[in-house]
Amino acid sequence: MGQGLEQMYWEANTPCRDEQTHPRSSDDLFSRVLVVEENAEPMVTICPARLDDADAISALVTESAKAFITPHYSATGAAVLLEGMTAGETRVRMERGFRYIVAVDGDVIVGVGAMKENTHLYHLFVAATHQGQGIARRMWEDLRDHALAHGNTGRITVNSSRYAVPVYERFGFFKDGGITEKNEITCQPMVWQTVPHETDVEDRQI
Repeated sequence: MGQGLEQMYWEANTPCRDEQTHPRSSDDLFSRVLVVEENAEPMVTICPARLDDADAISALVTESAKAFITPHYSATGAAVLLEGMTAGETRVRMERGFRYIVAVDGDVIVGVGAMKENTHLYHLFVAATHQGQGIARRMWEDLRDHALAHGNTGRITVNSSRYAVPVYERFGFFKDGGITEKNEITCQPMVWQTVPHETDVEDRQI
Protein backbone atom coordinates (compact mmCIF):
# COMPACT_ATOMS: atom_id res chain seq x y z
CA MET A 1 0.00 0.00 0.00
CA GLY A 2 3.05 2.33 -0.17
CA GLN A 3 3.95 4.32 2.92
CA GLY A 4 1.03 2.80 4.82
CA LEU A 5 -1.56 4.96 3.08
CA GLU A 6 -5.13 3.69 3.28
CA GLN A 7 -6.97 3.48 -0.03
CA MET A 8 -10.61 3.01 -0.88
CA TYR A 9 -11.55 0.18 -3.24
CA TRP A 10 -14.89 -1.03 -4.47
CA GLU A 11 -16.13 -4.02 -2.53
CA ALA A 12 -16.23 -5.87 -5.84
CA ASN A 13 -12.47 -6.33 -5.47
CA THR A 14 -12.49 -7.40 -1.82
CA PRO A 15 -14.28 -10.33 -0.09
CA CYS A 16 -17.19 -9.51 2.19
CA ARG A 17 -18.29 -12.29 4.56
CA ASP A 18 -19.19 -15.64 2.99
CA GLU A 19 -19.40 -14.94 -0.73
CA GLN A 20 -19.60 -18.59 -1.75
CA THR A 21 -22.74 -19.12 0.28
CA HIS A 22 -24.11 -15.61 -0.20
CA PRO A 23 -22.99 -14.28 -3.60
CA ARG A 24 -23.30 -10.56 -4.19
CA SER A 25 -25.60 -8.97 -6.71
CA SER A 26 -24.58 -6.10 -8.97
CA ASP A 27 -26.16 -3.67 -6.50
CA ASP A 28 -23.57 -4.69 -3.93
CA LEU A 29 -20.96 -2.72 -5.86
CA PHE A 30 -22.14 0.27 -3.85
CA SER A 31 -20.80 -1.25 -0.63
CA ARG A 32 -17.21 -0.31 0.01
CA VAL A 33 -14.40 -1.53 2.20
CA LEU A 34 -11.25 0.16 3.40
CA VAL A 35 -8.14 -1.76 2.44
CA VAL A 36 -4.99 -1.35 4.55
CA GLU A 37 -1.52 -2.85 4.69
CA GLU A 38 -1.16 -6.59 5.03
CA ASN A 39 -0.23 -6.58 8.72
CA ALA A 40 -2.77 -3.94 9.82
CA GLU A 41 -5.63 -4.63 12.19
CA PRO A 42 -8.74 -6.17 10.53
CA MET A 43 -10.98 -3.49 9.06
CA VAL A 44 -14.72 -3.13 9.39
CA THR A 45 -16.43 -3.97 6.10
CA ILE A 46 -19.75 -2.65 4.80
CA CYS A 47 -21.95 -5.39 3.33
CA PRO A 48 -25.52 -5.82 2.14
CA ALA A 49 -27.54 -7.34 4.98
CA ARG A 50 -29.01 -10.81 4.66
CA LEU A 51 -32.37 -11.92 5.95
CA ASP A 52 -30.67 -14.09 8.55
CA ASP A 53 -29.00 -10.96 9.97
CA ALA A 54 -32.35 -9.78 11.35
CA ASP A 55 -31.73 -11.03 14.89
CA ALA A 56 -28.32 -9.36 15.13
CA ILE A 57 -29.65 -6.16 13.56
CA SER A 58 -32.53 -6.07 16.03
CA ALA A 59 -30.18 -6.61 18.97
CA LEU A 60 -27.87 -3.78 17.89
CA VAL A 61 -30.53 -1.17 17.17
CA THR A 62 -32.45 -2.06 20.33
CA GLU A 63 -29.35 -1.74 22.50
CA SER A 64 -28.45 1.57 20.87
CA ALA A 65 -31.97 2.93 21.24
CA LYS A 66 -32.07 2.02 24.92
CA ALA A 67 -28.72 3.74 25.50
CA PHE A 68 -29.25 6.95 23.55
CA ILE A 69 -32.91 7.48 22.59
CA THR A 70 -35.49 5.98 24.95
CA PRO A 71 -34.09 7.61 28.12
CA HIS A 72 -35.65 10.83 26.75
CA TYR A 73 -39.03 9.17 26.05
CA SER A 74 -42.00 8.29 28.18
CA ALA A 75 -42.57 4.62 28.94
CA THR A 76 -45.22 4.52 26.23
CA GLY A 77 -42.99 6.18 23.64
CA ALA A 78 -40.10 3.85 24.46
CA ALA A 79 -42.32 0.77 24.15
CA VAL A 80 -43.70 1.89 20.78
CA LEU A 81 -40.22 2.59 19.41
CA LEU A 82 -38.77 -0.72 20.58
CA GLU A 83 -41.72 -2.70 19.22
CA GLY A 84 -40.67 -1.58 15.74
CA MET A 85 -37.12 -2.84 16.28
CA THR A 86 -37.81 -6.54 16.83
CA ALA A 87 -36.26 -9.18 14.58
CA GLY A 88 -39.70 -9.95 13.17
CA GLU A 89 -40.35 -6.32 12.20
CA THR A 90 -36.86 -6.09 10.75
CA ARG A 91 -37.48 -9.12 8.53
CA VAL A 92 -40.79 -7.67 7.37
CA ARG A 93 -39.10 -4.44 6.29
CA MET A 94 -36.35 -6.34 4.50
CA GLU A 95 -38.93 -8.42 2.64
CA ARG A 96 -40.79 -5.23 1.70
CA GLY A 97 -37.71 -3.87 -0.03
CA PHE A 98 -35.97 -1.71 2.55
CA ARG A 99 -32.27 -1.72 1.66
CA TYR A 100 -30.32 -2.83 4.74
CA ILE A 101 -26.56 -2.78 5.02
CA VAL A 102 -24.37 -3.86 7.93
CA ALA A 103 -20.90 -2.99 9.16
CA VAL A 104 -19.07 -6.19 10.07
CA ASP A 105 -15.97 -6.53 12.26
CA GLY A 106 -14.77 -10.08 11.82
CA ASP A 107 -18.07 -11.96 12.08
CA VAL A 108 -19.81 -9.45 14.36
CA ILE A 109 -22.30 -6.86 13.12
CA VAL A 110 -21.27 -3.50 14.62
CA GLY A 111 -23.33 -1.13 12.48
CA VAL A 112 -26.67 -1.03 10.68
CA GLY A 113 -28.06 1.26 8.01
CA ALA A 114 -31.37 1.08 6.17
CA MET A 115 -33.00 3.10 3.39
CA LYS A 116 -36.70 3.09 2.52
CA GLU A 117 -37.69 3.49 -1.12
CA ASN A 118 -34.37 5.20 -1.89
CA THR A 119 -35.68 8.40 -0.29
CA HIS A 120 -35.83 8.00 3.49
CA LEU A 121 -32.95 7.04 5.79
CA TYR A 122 -34.68 4.67 8.18
CA HIS A 123 -31.82 3.39 10.38
CA LEU A 124 -28.23 4.43 11.02
CA PHE A 125 -26.74 2.85 14.14
CA VAL A 126 -23.20 1.98 15.21
CA ALA A 127 -22.37 -0.07 18.30
CA ALA A 128 -20.93 2.00 21.15
CA THR A 129 -17.70 0.00 20.94
CA HIS A 130 -17.13 1.14 17.35
CA GLN A 131 -18.28 4.76 17.37
CA GLY A 132 -15.86 7.48 16.35
CA GLN A 133 -14.30 5.38 13.57
CA GLY A 134 -16.19 6.85 10.62
CA ILE A 135 -18.44 3.80 10.24
CA ALA A 136 -21.70 5.77 10.29
CA ARG A 137 -20.43 8.09 7.56
CA ARG A 138 -19.34 5.14 5.40
CA MET A 139 -22.77 3.52 5.73
CA TRP A 140 -24.55 6.81 5.01
CA GLU A 141 -22.47 7.42 1.89
CA ASP A 142 -23.10 3.87 0.69
CA LEU A 143 -26.87 4.25 1.14
CA ARG A 144 -26.89 7.75 -0.38
CA ASP A 145 -24.82 6.80 -3.43
CA HIS A 146 -26.93 3.70 -4.06
CA ALA A 147 -30.13 5.75 -3.83
CA LEU A 148 -28.83 8.40 -6.23
CA ALA A 149 -27.83 5.70 -8.70
CA HIS A 150 -31.26 4.08 -8.51
CA GLY A 151 -33.63 6.94 -9.23
CA ASN A 152 -33.34 9.33 -6.28
CA THR A 153 -33.33 12.86 -7.67
CA GLY A 154 -31.28 14.41 -4.88
CA ARG A 155 -33.38 14.54 -1.72
CA ILE A 156 -33.23 12.18 1.29
CA THR A 157 -35.09 12.59 4.58
CA VAL A 158 -34.48 11.27 8.07
CA ASN A 159 -36.34 11.53 11.38
CA SER A 160 -33.48 12.09 13.78
CA SER A 161 -33.39 11.51 17.50
CA ARG A 162 -32.22 14.46 19.56
CA TYR A 163 -28.94 12.65 20.18
CA ALA A 164 -28.17 12.18 16.47
CA VAL A 165 -28.91 15.68 15.13
CA PRO A 166 -25.26 16.87 15.25
CA VAL A 167 -24.16 13.71 13.45
CA TYR A 168 -26.61 14.22 10.60
CA GLU A 169 -25.64 17.88 10.33
CA ARG A 170 -22.04 16.80 9.78
CA PHE A 171 -23.32 14.58 6.96
CA GLY A 172 -24.96 17.56 5.26
CA PHE A 173 -28.54 17.24 6.58
CA PHE A 174 -30.39 20.29 7.89
CA LYS A 175 -33.44 20.64 10.09
CA ASP A 176 -36.75 20.68 8.24
CA GLY A 177 -39.12 22.40 10.63
CA GLY A 178 -39.44 21.75 14.35
CA ILE A 179 -39.66 18.69 16.57
CA THR A 180 -42.57 16.38 15.77
CA GLU A 181 -44.33 13.84 17.99
CA LYS A 182 -46.42 10.76 17.26
CA ASN A 183 -47.38 8.03 19.73
CA GLU A 184 -45.14 9.82 22.26
CA ILE A 185 -42.13 9.36 19.98
CA THR A 186 -40.39 12.64 19.24
CA CYS A 187 -38.03 13.30 16.36
CA GLN A 188 -36.40 16.08 14.40
CA PRO A 189 -37.22 15.88 10.68
CA MET A 190 -34.11 16.57 8.61
CA VAL A 191 -33.29 16.72 4.91
CA TRP A 192 -30.24 16.14 2.76
CA GLN A 193 -30.41 17.36 -0.79
CA THR A 194 -28.24 18.43 -3.66
CA VAL A 195 -30.20 21.65 -4.27
CA PRO A 196 -30.39 24.35 -1.53
CA HIS A 197 -33.53 24.12 0.54
CA GLU A 198 -35.64 27.09 1.63
CA THR A 199 -35.29 26.98 5.40
CA ASP A 200 -34.23 29.28 8.20
CA VAL A 201 -30.62 30.37 7.94
CA GLU A 202 -30.38 29.93 11.69
CA ASP A 203 -31.33 26.25 11.37
CA ARG A 204 -28.58 25.69 8.82
CA GLN A 205 -25.97 27.11 11.17
CA ILE A 206 -26.91 25.19 14.31
